[in-house]
Amino acid sequence: MQVMKNWKIKISLFVGSLIISLFCAEVGLRLLGYKMLNDREAQFFDDKEKHELEKNVTEYREDVRLENKEGDDYMADLPLIEKEHDVFRGEVFEISTRKKGHKFQYRVVAMGDSVTNGGNVPLRMSYPYQLFNLQKKIGGVVKFDVYNEGICEHNTYTTFNLLKDNIHSFKPDILLVLSGEADRFNPVGRKPPEEDKGNILSEVSYLLNSFLHELRIYKIYRGILLNSRLSPSERDIVYLGTNNLKRSIINYDWMQKAYAEAKNKNWNQANKYLKELKPDLREELFFTGKEKSVDRKMYDIVEYNILLIGDNYMAHGNYEDAVKHFSDVIVKFPFFFPLVNEDNGVMYYLNWAFSFQSTYSADYVLQKFEEIKKNTPEYAEDENFKMNYEIYKNYEKSMKHIQDTRIENLRNIVEYSKKKNIKVVMLNYPADFINANKALLQVAREYDLPFVDNNSVFKELVKRDGRLKWFEDDEHPTPAGYKVMAENVYKVLATMDL
Repeated sequence: MQVMKNWKIKISLFVGSLIISLFCAEVGLRLLGYKMLNDREAQFFDDKEKHELEKNVTEYREDVRLENKEGDDYMADLPLIEKEHDVFRGEVFEISTRKKGHKFQYRVVAMGDSVTNGGNVPLRMSYPYQLFNLQKKIGGVVKFDVYNEGICEHNTYTTFNLLKDNIHSFKPDILLVLSGEADRFNPVGRKPPEEDKGNILSEVSYLLNSFLHELRIYKIYRGILLNSRLSPSERDIVYLGTNNLKRSIINYDWMQKAYAEAKNKNWNQANKYLKELKPDLREELFFTGKEKSVDRKMYDIVEYNILLIGDNYMAHGNYEDAVKHFSDVIVKFPFFFPLVNEDNGVMYYLNWAFSFQSTYSADYVLQKFEEIKKNTPEYAEDENFKMNYEIYKNYEKSMKHIQDTRIENLRNIVEYSKKKNIKVVMLNYPADFINANKALLQVAREYDLPFVDNNSVFKELVKRDGRLKWFEDDEHPTPAGYKVMAENVYKVLATMDL
């Protein structure tokens, strides 16, 4: 009896210590994240002070190698952006104005996801930074102090909570809201649909999923888990393939044959097919028969090649081809489900491409899932597979639920801002995120808010110049694209009754 009591005490102490340790780790990670966000803002001031506020003008140029539909290589030169001292939001001008005691009339806070953050370009090229400096170029008077508070992958729920939690430090007079696309893959804050309310299991499942995805510890755990799946000792040795589309498609066929043979342990035949790849495969990536996991080795070989094919289709607006390609990939290489987390990899791009096109229905993708369940049922047990299977099985229902949640959160942002006497300006996405853009426009109309129609402007620009000048990928603009966004916002701000 005494032994049992001692065990209970030990278990209680262990559980209590574990909970306290995890709590401290969570707090520490959040504080670290807060510090990193603040350092992100301050680094521009520090860099310029170290260089004695140099004002020399250089050119910002980014060359991206792309392929056209026929597979020929060509260089797409993105537009030149002057890297002048007043192009950077706050790098020189705000330092000088702060030292002179300059007082801005209005504080503008831009909130949203990676399109606001400018995660694909240097931070000084994001639209909020360019907006700040645009004032001086256009009007000469700088009355708006602009802050970039966009965070990659933030959905409308996390954006709303970021605003509430930081309202006393943000102190916005005007709030720029561009949020909603990340709701599609970020489940934080998502509630059960109306028909599932009252179902305790469903409600607990939604709450637990949202709670876990919000924890910093869980994000670290996911990263470690993914790294353990993808990181054999030679993980830094991967096959980068070629930028030539035709050659990549040929490589894709040889890779399929090699994988089929390797699964049956026909190593010599698998290597024979791999020798057909161009450019040549590195010796370390050929099969030896001693691999702990054939899937891991094959992942290192195929990943860049299959993503390059899909990226090529999407960069040229061929979303139907991208859907067909990635749908084929998950059948031929189903190891992408257990080896890649739910918001990355092939399914991320498949879901992305699917939302941009109307040729293929959800049933088309669902048939591919059914094919996997029939031919390789072991992969159908993976949680990533199950989650995406349910999305396409109930696609219309899933999209409606996400849209309802998106609109509710946007309304909450506006209602909260009204109570704080903050003027809200809604922006839509430059890219054709149909549902997110509909939600942003709907809420703007409901509350009679100023609205920045980036999407219409970019459609005309793409029609005139092609996508490559204005979009770096299918979601994020080029530096020149962000400049257009800044100009669009400035036009609206300039006409507001403040």
